Amino acid sequence: MKSLIKTKHSSLQIAEGKYPKPGQSAVYEHLFQTTFVAHDALQDVIALRRILLSSTLALSDEMLVNRSSVISVKDAAEDLKHLDTVIRDSCLLEENCTSQVMRIAQ
Repeated sequence: MKSLIKTKHSSLQIAEGKYPKPGQSAVYEHLFQTTFVAHDALQDVIALRRILLSSTLALSDEMLVNRSSVISVKDAAEDLKHLDTVIRDSCLLEENCTSQVMRIAQ
C-alpha cells in the first residue's frame, strides 16, 4: 500500500491531491466506500484480495510480483513450523485451549 501511495497512484487520490493513510483499512474504505472487519485473518485476506485484484487500481501481474515480498518455500516452511510451535506452546499455558487447536499445532 505504501508504494502505491508513494507513487501517487491516481485511483488512490482523495480530494485536493491527498491520499489515504497507507493502511489496508484506509485504502479499502477509500476504494470501496465501505469498511471490513479488520484484524480478522480471513477478512483481512479477502479485503487484500479485493484491493489487489478487483479494484480500480487495475494492478498488472508484473507489478504485483515485482512489488511483493516473495520468500522461498524453505523459508515459508520454517516460518510455519515456528508458528506451529508458538501456537502449541501458548496453548499449553492456557487452560481453555481446545483439542482442535492442539491437533493443528502438533
